[in-house]
Amino acid sequence: MLQLNWFLPSSIYMQAIEWLLEVKAIPFTERALGIQLLIASKEGGPTADYHIAMARLKLQKRELADAEEELNEALQLDYQVRKSCNKACERVSHDASFWDS
Repeated sequence: MLQLNWFLPSSIYMQAIEWLLEVKAIPFTERALGIQLLIASKEGGPTADYHIAMARLKLQKRELADAEEELNEALQLDYQVRKSCNKACERVSHDASFWDS
């Protein structure tokens, strides 16, 4: 599966969630996602990976509309992260060009 934030370390819960989704252990996946959400609330909110995992769970439960909503959330978060990274890169390149002159 494609990891959207492959450059960031994943929590032990997200690693467990990946495995639980593979073996289709729905009740345990729901518990692990709940714990991950509590952790994420202290760290600025859920990540795109969280929403993708939640979408996979919703697909396994045949809740297609909810899965679509989770994927849209993941896309929004990914877009925001990329936009922030682009702005940071522009600032760094601007600062570097100052020192070159």
